[in-house]
Amino acid sequence: MNKTRKLTALAAATAALAMLLAGCGAGNGNGSSNASSATEPPAGIDSSYTGDLPMPKVTERYDNHQSRDNVKDGGTLTLSITEVGPNWNYLSSDGNTAYMFELWSWYQPSLLMTDQVNGSPIKVNPDFLTDMKLVSKDPMVVQYDINPKAKWNDGSDIDWTAFKATWEASNGSNPDYNPPSTDGFDRIASVEQGDSPKQVKVTYKTPYYPWQEVFGALVNPKAADPKTFTQGWVKNPHNEWAAGPYKVDSFSDSQVTFVPNENAHVR
Repeated sequence: MNKTRKLTALAAATAALAMLLAGCGAGNGNGSSNASSATEPPAGIDSSYTGDLPMPKVTERYDNHQSRDNVKDGGTLTLSITEVGPNWNYLSSDGNTAYMFELWSWYQPSLLMTDQVNGSPIKVNPDFLTDMKLVSKDPMVVQYDINPKAKWNDGSDIDWTAFKATWEASNGSNPDYNPPSTDGFDRIASVEQGDSPKQVKVTYKTPYYPWQEVFGALVNPKAADPKTFTQGWVKNPHNEWAAGPYKVDSFSDSQVTFVPNENAHVR
């Protein structure tokens, strides 16, 4: 989509919650209520209603969800956030904040997806992975198949070396790195190339569950040495090390502007 993304003053999660609450409290415009139904109506319940409130259905959405085809290109979307940086590496302790997580979601590769309506299990983001599966239980081996078209913004392939770099920076064995958590990564024995550079074999020394959640984001191999990992992202988002749908156009301590990433792989 050709949209400019601006994030300015409270956490985006707060904005999402506000939208949800607004949807639940909206009236139907005529002073009447549909609250007598067994489940909450999508239009919400009139504010004048005084009876027992029905429960929303877990399989329904109340935020005017639209398919991608219904969203027109163009325009500006302004969201809110409390702070920016200074360290842009979300996978390091210094950059691991809820605010940086939100920023990374716009311009860095996200390997995993979930169905918000049906609560389906975690599945792969097909822009970056075509499959992930458990191929052996003893030893525990997980295979990742990377989309052949997936590239970093600098044009280099996203391949098995990004998984290896992520593991090495996050497993806690090297004190020169500063991962916020080693959970899952510290159970891994090896990360190796599979049948091609676009296939990854992750072997665990002891089983870990849920193994599907271990690799959700990636360290770009060009940013994987300890000095760059811990210090190289300060006041620098490094678009060239990213691969998301947008890129950082400008930023300050309180505002970030995103624009569509012309190098993004779009299905």
